[in-house]
Amino acid sequence: MCVQTEDSKSVSATKHNLEKRRNMRTNLLFAGAMLLAISRITPASAQVAANYNWGGVHMMANQAVCANFRLDKAAAPVTLQVLFTLEDKSGAILYQKYANITNGQTVQWCFSWNTGLGGGGGGFDHFLDPDYTINVNPNVHTVVPQLRVNLPSPAPYLDMLTPTLEVIDFLPTFNVTSFANNPHLTLLPIRE
Repeated sequence: MCVQTEDSKSVSATKHNLEKRRNMRTNLLFAGAMLLAISRITPASAQVAANYNWGGVHMMANQAVCANFRLDKAAAPVTLQVLFTLEDKSGAILYQKYANITNGQTVQWCFSWNTGLGGGGGGFDHFLDPDYTINVNPNVHTVVPQLRVNLPSPAPYLDMLTPTLEVIDFLPTFNVTSFANNPHLTLLPIRE
C-alpha cells in the first residue's frame, strides 16, 4: 500500500505548477512571435482606401446627377486625394479624375446629357457651380458613380467624410428629385 504524505503531495503540486508555467511561457512566446510576424506583413501605418459606391443610377433627358464629397471642418488639418470614377452599367470607365480636398471643403462632380453643362456656360452651370462637369453620351442611360479616398488610417477620418448623390431636374424648375447619402462603403488596405 502506497501512502502519500503531505511532503509528496506538495512536491507533486509544485511539479504540476512548474509544468503549467513552462507551458504558459511557451504559449506566450509563440503568441508574441506570431504578433511580430503579422506586424511585419501589415505595418501599423498602412494606408487604407475608402470606396463609396451608390450602384446604378438611371439618367433621363433634362436631368443631371451630382456626386458631392465633404470633409468635415472638425477633421484634423489634412489634404486627402479623392478619385471620382463614373462607369456605365457594363463597367466601362466613362470618366475618372483625382481631386484634392482639405477639411471644411466640399467637392462636386455633376454629369448629364446636357451639352451646355461643361464649359459652355448655360443656365445649369449658373445654378449649381460644380467643381467638375462631365458630359455623358446620350446613349448611356445607367451610370455607376464611385468615390475612392486614400486615408492615412481610417480611425480619425472615416466619421468626418460625407458623400452624397443628387438627381436634379434642370428644366424648368431645377428641383432635386432624389437624394442619397448612404453609399456602400468598403475599406481596403493599400499595398505599397
